Amino acid sequence: MNINIETDIDLNIQKVDELVSKLEKLEDKSKMLCFLTPSEFAEIRRM
Repeated sequence: MNINIETDIDLNIQKVDELVSKLEKLEDKSKMLCFLTPSEFAEIRRM
């Protein structure tokens, strides 16, 4: 049985890169969140 350490490291680096990319996308989406107070929501809904 042969174990290629470089291949394992390369695969792990690729996985980490994918995780970092997903994290960056989540951070970008979190910046778009907007919270409303109940009165602001009522105003928007014309209540």
